[in-house]
Amino acid sequence: MSHLKSQHRTMLVELVEAGHGIVDASGRVCVGPIRRPVAGDAVGWLVLMSEGLIAGEDGHVMPTEAGRQAVAQFANGRVRESRGQ
Repeated sequence: MSHLKSQHRTMLVELVEAGHGIVDASGRVCVGPIRRPVAGDAVGWLVLMSEGLIAGEDGHVMPTEAGRQAVAQFANGRVRESRGQ
């Protein structure tokens, strides 16, 4: 997860915290009972999907086990941002 951009990590964290999301009529991923859109774009969701961190079907988006583990590692401070060193 350390190679993901900050925006992608934020998207994944929000999805994991919500548990799952749905794709609305505008193509946004929304979470929670009021269907709040998660900040992010289609390319960002595709990046997360291509990394195996999220999966989806029939308009539903959910984190995979790898996605949940990546967020847990990030939250525990085990994933560090690369400083180019």
